[in-house]
Amino acid sequence: MEKKNNYDLSEIILGTRKLYQGHQKDLNLLKRLSIPTKPNVQDYYYYVHENTKKEPELYCEYTKNQNILQKGMSKVKDFVVGIAIDENMGHCEKNEEGIYTISGTYGKKFPVEIKSPITFGRMASELLDSEFVQKIKLEKANGLGHIRSCDNKGIITFSQANIRFYKYKEAYPNASLECSVVYYPYTDTILLMAFDEKISTEKAGYALKTKFEASQLDKYHLDSITTSDILEKPIVLERVAPCSVAEYRILEEENQVVLSKVMSKR
Repeated sequence: MEKKNNYDLSEIILGTRKLYQGHQKDLNLLKRLSIPTKPNVQDYYYYVHENTKKEPELYCEYTKNQNILQKGMSKVKDFVVGIAIDENMGHCEKNEEGIYTISGTYGKKFPVEIKSPITFGRMASELLDSEFVQKIKLEKANGLGHIRSCDNKGIITFSQANIRFYKYKEAYPNASLECSVVYYPYTDTILLMAFDEKISTEKAGYALKTKFEASQLDKYHLDSITTSDILEKPIVLERVAPCSVAEYRILEEENQVVLSKVMSKR
């Protein structure tokens, strides 16, 4: 994609997606070195989280048997609560020998076990020291954790786990939230949530066209966006009835990119 002065939110998400998907492949390798220990574990995944005053840390989270709507609502909970103590979350801790174990919350034994601790420890250390983990957070956010959109009505944050966008009714921060957009690398989906009026296809498209100045992005992000082949294709947003929550899967086809509805909740 050619270099521009401004980039749409959709271009930023899709343009940096290959960075996230490369990181996700490394996380999936860690998953292969683990095994669930309880039958109610439907799925589990690893992710990296970094507090502002701490080094990046590795976590594991599992989901119980849920239908599509329940899974979607779990993501809504994740958005509202954020990274918090949760019974489904485990902290990967390394001892002096470099061996990792997963510690559950509330004193509970975590239902996922590392079966190849030496290999897991080596790969986890390499992952935590990777370029992605070190650079995906915006340096130009200057400790605020976000940059503002061109119209000053939206902010975007990058973390090792996802991309989050918040759209406000008026200029940030002296206005109420209108909607949010979150990109989840593990499922390769985009979740939209309304905070006032319901989301229509038109409003979702409008939010995804929110513009950000290229000068606010780091070189690491811009290089990924400007060399991304996916942005040469038109983006088609599948229509949905007005709803409070909608999730879209990213489908890259030969001549277009389709944001296909996974679920919606009125």
